[in-house]
Amino acid sequence: FASGPDFLEGVSDNAPTPETVAIEENMQRTMLQAVQSLPPKEAYVIKHCFGLVDGRKKKLKELAVELDVSSTRVSQIRDMAIERLRTREHRHLRDFVTVASP
Repeated sequence: FASGPDFLEGVSDNAPTPETVAIEENMQRTMLQAVQSLPPKEAYVIKHCFGLVDGRKKKLKELAVELDVSSTRVSQIRDMAIERLRTREHRHLRDFVTVASP
């Protein structure tokens, strides 16, 4: 059993605390639930614009090709979805913005 400075070797000072990990997991779960409440096309655009599927944020042009619409239309869909998420029904999401802000 190692002790002293060697015991902590390799442990990063920047490692997230268990509390931070729990908050981030809860935030992601809550965000996905909110996004799932959107109409399918809006949910698809939000998930892919913000990398909620695989961590990769897709560009409007990529989504436009996938959805067979213009980039402008994808932007409009994204904006409508964001507006829906800002409604009172999803007011609880603001708590995460407060936690995540510096």
